[in-house]
Amino acid sequence: MKLQSYLARWVVLCVAPVVVLAAALGYHRIQEIEGAAQRFAEDLARNVAASYDRQLQSSIGAMQVLAESSDVADPGQLATLYRHAQSFQRTFGSHLILAEAGSRQMLFNTRAPLGAPLPRLPEVRGRAAAQEAVATGQPAVGDQFIGPVANVHLVATAVPVIRAGRISHLFVATHESKKFQVT
Repeated sequence: MKLQSYLARWVVLCVAPVVVLAAALGYHRIQEIEGAAQRFAEDLARNVAASYDRQLQSSIGAMQVLAESSDVADPGQLATLYRHAQSFQRTFGSHLILAEAGSRQMLFNTRAPLGAPLPRLPEVRGRAAAQEAVATGQPAVGDQFIGPVANVHLVATAVPVIRAGRISHLFVATHESKKFQVT
């Protein structure tokens, strides 16, 4: 055996454990970085969801204030109520609908001028905010649907208007689905 091949084997035997150790440490470090990135992504998703929840709760609170207004019971005050709904839209970035609870007929929709002919609230597959609000007497958030006036994907929150112990009207806020998508 030549001295050169003998020394080469010794070099390989000495260097191999260091290379294996470096590879193991590198792999371990990559796992740590991936774990930290995963935790960061989970925290970010939780924070975004909590932010959306707070926004929805705020808009529901504002709709509850409107639902308590005496203007809802007075057809002569529809224009005043519509102006309040426009303020809601500017503040929250979501359009507001007032509909009769029984027929689900829209009385106004801030996407259309006051007095414009409007359809009934759409039938939603899955959980419908308006239907749930009427059934429970509580605010509700529904599944995504395509709006008949906006013709885009929307998510609705509905707040019942209760007069003399019965639900007379609904306030329905429509939020464009893309608002809830994180890019």
